[in-house]
Amino acid sequence: MDEKLAFVAAHSDAWPTSSSRWELVRAGTAKARSIAPLVAGALLTAEIPTTPGFLDLDVATLSATFRFANRIRARYTVIDFLEGQGLLNEAVASVMAEISA
Repeated sequence: MDEKLAFVAAHSDAWPTSSSRWELVRAGTAKARSIAPLVAGALLTAEIPTTPGFLDLDVATLSATFRFANRIRARYTVIDFLEGQGLLNEAVASVMAEISA
């Protein structure tokens, strides 16, 4: 956890703070984000369920997993980023609503 905090402190001035800087982030990550439908299609083709119940996890357990997964390793992830922006709970709720629909 100390490594993550050091990383955040060293790079805090690089975080996007305006909509134009966020658009640059979105543009820079567009290619990586574009594979999500391919992953979803591959899971469907392989008949791999994408619902929380498949692993016998309820929504509450799966939500907690997303919220605390970043405590396992020192690697900085999108979960850490969302938490640092104060958006993790909103993101987890959005994912849970999507997969529960």
